Amino acid sequence: MLITAPLRDLQAQAPAFGERVRQQVVIDSVHISGYTRTQLSLITSLLEFKAGDTLYLDRLLLSLESSRFHLYRSRLFSEVGITLLYYRAGHTAVEVSVREKPLVSGSVSLQLADRNVSEWWKLHQFSLRRITAGAGIFANNPFGGGEQFSAYFETGFNQAGSVQLIMPHLSSDYKWGVEIKAALARKRIFGLQYLNNRLIYNESEDFALHEKVYSLALSFRPAAEYLVRTSLSLRSTRAEEEVLAQNPFFFGLHRELHYLRGVLEFQMNQSDHFRYPLNGSELSISLAQSGFSLFSDVNLTELRIKGSLYQKWFPDWYTRHQIKIRISRGEERNFFLQRAFGFGQELVRGYELFVISGQHYFISNNEIKWHAVGIDFLSPQSISRFFRSLPVDVYLKMLVDGGVVLNSNGDLSDPLANKALFGSGIGIDLVFLNEYAFSVAYTVNNMLQKGIYLHLNW
Repeated sequence: MLITAPLRDLQAQAPAFGERVRQQVVIDSVHISGYTRTQLSLITSLLEFKAGDTLYLDRLLLSLESSRFHLYRSRLFSEVGITLLYYRAGHTAVEVSVREKPLVSGSVSLQLADRNVSEWWKLHQFSLRRITAGAGIFANNPFGGGEQFSAYFETGFNQAGSVQLIMPHLSSDYKWGVEIKAALARKRIFGLQYLNNRLIYNESEDFALHEKVYSLALSFRPAAEYLVRTSLSLRSTRAEEEVLAQNPFFFGLHRELHYLRGVLEFQMNQSDHFRYPLNGSELSISLAQSGFSLFSDVNLTELRIKGSLYQKWFPDWYTRHQIKIRISRGEERNFFLQRAFGFGQELVRGYELFVISGQHYFISNNEIKWHAVGIDFLSPQSISRFFRSLPVDVYLKMLVDGGVVLNSNGDLSDPLANKALFGSGIGIDLVFLNEYAFSVAYTVNNMLQKGIYLHLNW
């Protein structure tokens, strides 16, 4: 009997998770196709099964699904398929088919001086003056071991450049890797100080802030879903005198910053995708030390925890629960280093326009969403070897967020510190290629402020 049904259809035939079918299956062979550059041994290291294994049927189906997730999360492939070629008399064969991402690719991007799209829209009316144009070139997996090289440059009111080399699988067992990065930036527009929970920007004709970062990281991957990473970076930041005159605590008690930053991270990723997951879980824990007494008088210790749970409950219905925790000590009055609520995705939705400084925070983001529309467009001939189709998905969602930022300074410019924050609303996610998400949400916070906010890759 030949079985070519998609894996999700095979899963529907399996019993509920945790139960065991009292029938064992022998994997006669594993066929892998579609790769040209990637080392075969790297692909097999990401699979939870091999030829000759004997597994219960439901355990086999779960292993197939987990292996597909591992291959996706490696970021080496645009498409991954796993199929049972046949199933008879307790024997089966597995076919793994992949499509590699392009060897060389480029990108053009627009970077905002603002913290998020909503701030750019609401407070600065889509000002083109606050946009920096960027371009990058990427070499993906050139030698078959998952290597990545990137060079990125941006110009405009702010200018920056960086080069990065990632070799995630240096050892023969694909467990050890290394990363090297150098980045330079100089800025005319940047956050200068807080006033009534709003970020006040410096805007000058000359470059008033200069930053340099050189970093080296070592990674260890004991299994496909786990990563331990340690990094050490040399950082240098200098501001012009007019910046320090407007905010004497821009660098805390320092005139400029020169320090080493060490980070120890643990990551667990059991989700189905690295960019827009719908099922599974993630956990990341990082401990960072900025400044070491022998080399610098900067001293900031940070513990950050982020946990996410993604679940599918019914056909086309999904939930996402996420918590973010930050605990820090030192540099309490250092504006540049002490950034808490309101940057990136560290916020309660409904408070996109606010910033809250503080040493610690707890944030909970929750949503339930319905997959309303899914369309697969045929790829143009020029990219069909990398993408069989160009999927576009639409999700309608309801969201409820909460959090608190703790600030021991008693700073009157932060009236929202040490108070419970809540936000709720409805929204739409537009997802392209299962990776790039554009979100629009109508929310209300517990100050009864209502508004429409935009997010990228939320």
